[in-house]
Formats: sequence, C-alpha cells, structure tokens
Amino acid sequence: MQDSGAVFLPAAGWRDGINMYNVSIGGYYWTSSFYNTNGEAYQLYFEGTGFNTNHVYRYLGESVRLARDLTVIP
Repeated sequence: MQDSGAVFLPAAGWRDGINMYNVSIGGYYWTSSFYNTNGEAYQLYFEGTGFNTNHVYRYLGESVRLARDLTVIP
C-alpha cells in the first residue's frame, strides 16, 4: 500500500504533560502550519469514523508523521 501512496496513521492519542488521552481511540497529528503567535498550530485529527482539523497549543504532545507530496515526484 505504501508504494501506492498510502500513509499509515496510528491512533496514538495525545499527551498533556505525563497524561495520555484517547490512545487507540483517535489520532492527532501536527500540520506544518502555525495558527497564531500565541503558540497554537493546526492539527489533523480523527476519531471513530470522521476526521477534521483544528488548532491547539503546541505544548500538547501530538504525533508527527513525515509524508511527501506525490504531486511533485517526477
């Protein structure tokens, strides 16, 4: 599947200090975009059967997944 461009995104949950939340329930991933200068950035998240974007403080621990843009590969 990876050769076809699929990306595996585990439901790793998120972290606030030493506390973990929604592990095995949802996946929370940072995007590369800042939201504002107050320390927030955009996230992509999924729970259950849906996904969405939001902005949260960057001190919260979320996953980072490297992906490449397949539209620029020759």
